[in-house]
Amino acid sequence: MIAAAAANSVHASVSCEVPLADWRPREALKAQLEEHGWRVRSIKAEEGCYEAAATDGTGRHVIAQFDPHSFRPLDIRLSD
Repeated sequence: MIAAAAANSVHASVSCEVPLADWRPREALKAQLEEHGWRVRSIKAEEGCYEAAATDGTGRHVIAQFDPHSFRPLDIRLSD
């Protein structure tokens, strides 16, 4: 799922509306991304979503936003 979203380079204005009590730990997102071959540099909260700066499984540098409850990828952009 994550690799497919990264391959499509989704571009959108993203905002999440998940109550803070329903957020899963960022460590769980990091573990999920690492299982898919990502090397995570950082994960932060941005506009109600998680934003991860990482290198994906193909070696591309990406900035990706995820739903903080489901970890569904919402926006994945290549970074410089």
